[in-house]
Amino acid sequence: MPLYEYYCEPCNGIFETIRQMREASAPVPCPECDRDAPRIMSSFNAFTFRDGYPRRLPDKGTYWHMGKEVKKRA
Repeated sequence: MPLYEYYCEPCNGIFETIRQMREASAPVPCPECDRDAPRIMSSFNAFTFRDGYPRRLPDKGTYWHMGKEVKKRA
């Protein structure tokens, strides 16, 4: 099953959960405040090859949702 990310506006945090694809768009209760959190678009890791060696593309470590910067839950 795929891993999806959800954004909780009251907590200003992002959390992940594993769900079936047919349930992906339905809101999920936040583990902190138990309010419904909508799914957000996730980023992914990407590699490139330069000089014959794989390299990870740079990651700024920031997350944005609806034009606002949010923090990722640990």
